[in-house]
This record gives sequence, structure tokens and C-alpha cells, in this order.
Amino acid sequence: MLGHRPLLTESARLVVKSEAPGLAQGRDELQCIAEIRWHGGVARIEEAVERYRADWRVPEDKDVEMPVESEADIKVDGSPVRFRILRRTDSWLAFTKLSDVWITTESSGGFEVDGVELVTVRDLQPYIEGTRAVLGPQRQRPPDPPG
Repeated sequence: MLGHRPLLTESARLVVKSEAPGLAQGRDELQCIAEIRWHGGVARIEEAVERYRADWRVPEDKDVEMPVESEADIKVDGSPVRFRILRRTDSWLAFTKLSDVWITTESSGGFEVDGVELVTVRDLQPYIEGTRAVLGPQRQRPPDPPG
């Protein structure tokens, strides 16, 4: 899996990840519901939410907002690609499969689906160097040996 650090503004977040099919692991509620719905063979979103509540032992008194399903085109390398969308009041998650890679994009707090464009990154070195520059010298040093 290749996960990209979230793009943040004061109140918004945009995350993109790509992974081999079958290796996805939901980390928050909407991701888990999406994986149950799209990769778990569940026919309806209501069933996916019910299964999420059961599998993750969500207390009955905890509210789980029902996502709305749709589809939208997101440009990938300049061409429109159809993504499946789960949308909630303040967040959304988009998914598609290109060749043998699952692509998931999610956002909360202000990024709209129609404003997202994705490009293939063939050389990760500039991103690695940029991350190191942002994190600073303290994050670049190797961890202290155990003991």
C-alpha cells in the first residue's frame, strides 16, 4: 500500500491511498463501511452499516450516520475515471480499481470530489525528501537502540 500524507488546511483533510486488492484495512468508520459494502459482497449500504455495527461491536446508543452512495468522475492522469462514492454530512470516500490497484480518496471538512485530480507518481524520491524536510532533523535520525 502507498499512503500519502493528508493534505491539510485549517479545517479540511484530503487523503489518497493505493493498494493491492484484498489488502485494504479500514481505519475509521466510513472506511470500514466502504470496505464491507464494496469488497465484502454486501448488496445494500444499510446492510453494510448493520454489519459494521455487529463486526465492530458498536454500542446501540452510538449514532452511525448512514452514508449516501453515488458515483462521480475523478480525473486520473488527465482522463476521467468513474469512482464509487460514499458521502456523509462532512466527509466522503471515493473508490475505484485501475488495472490491479485499488485507489481510495477520502476527504473531510471542505475538499469536494469535483475538485480532485490524481496523477501517477513514478518517482517517490522527491516526496520522501519533501517529507523529511517537513518533519525536520529530529524525525530523520535512527531510533535509539533497545536497552
